[in-house]
Amino acid sequence: MYYDGSNFNWTPSSGVLDSVNGIICFITDISQKYYVTMSDSNGCTVSDSIEIIVNPSPTANVTVTDDSVFTANGGFDSYQWYFYGTAIIGETDSVYIADAPGIYTVAVTNSHGCTSISDMIHYNNAGISDYKNIFSIYPNPSAGKLFINANIKENVLIEMLNLQGQLVFSTELFVDGHTAVDVSYLAKAFYFLRIKYDNKMEVRKIIIE
Repeated sequence: MYYDGSNFNWTPSSGVLDSVNGIICFITDISQKYYVTMSDSNGCTVSDSIEIIVNPSPTANVTVTDDSVFTANGGFDSYQWYFYGTAIIGETDSVYIADAPGIYTVAVTNSHGCTSISDMIHYNNAGISDYKNIFSIYPNPSAGKLFINANIKENVLIEMLNLQGQLVFSTELFVDGHTAVDVSYLAKAFYFLRIKYDNKMEVRKIIIE
C-alpha cells in the first residue's frame, strides 16, 4: 500500500496516518510490529521494521472511609491531590484526609509516565471546621511527644492515621491551653493527626522520627 504517491509500503496499514519523505505518523491503541518496504525508481527495495509499544493507561479510583479519609488505589509511582483543580502542596501520598468541604481529585502516574485523574469527589462534610488552625501542634518532626496548644477548653478526640489511612492511635482528652500527647510507641514515619471537637475537625501531617 502506497501513501501520497511515496514509495513506502507498510504492513499492517492500520494506524499509519501518513508517509511523506520518511516521516511517519502512527495512531494505534494496541502494541504491534510494523514492517515497511521502500522502493526507488530503479526498482531497488529495502525493508525495515518498528515495534510500537502501547503502555497501559492507569486508572485512578478513590474510596472514602472513616468520614474523611480518601484512599487512591495503590501501585503507582506518584500521586498528587487537587482541590478544585489546584494542586494541594505537599499532598503526594496515596491517602489524603480532607479538611475542608469541596471538590477533590487525585492524579496518579504509573512507571511508564502515563497519568490519569480520578473522578471528582464531592465532599460536603458539615463537621469540617470553617475556622481552622485553632490548634497549634509542636514539635514537628517529633521524637514521640506532641504538645497541643489551643485557645479553647473542651474535650477533644485525638486520632493518628498512617499513610495507608489506618487508625493507629486514638485518645480523648481535655484540652486546656497546653496539653501533651505521648505517641512515642509509634514507628518512625509520617502520620495524619486528626483533632475532632464540637462537631468540627482539623488535620495536620506529623512526622515521628
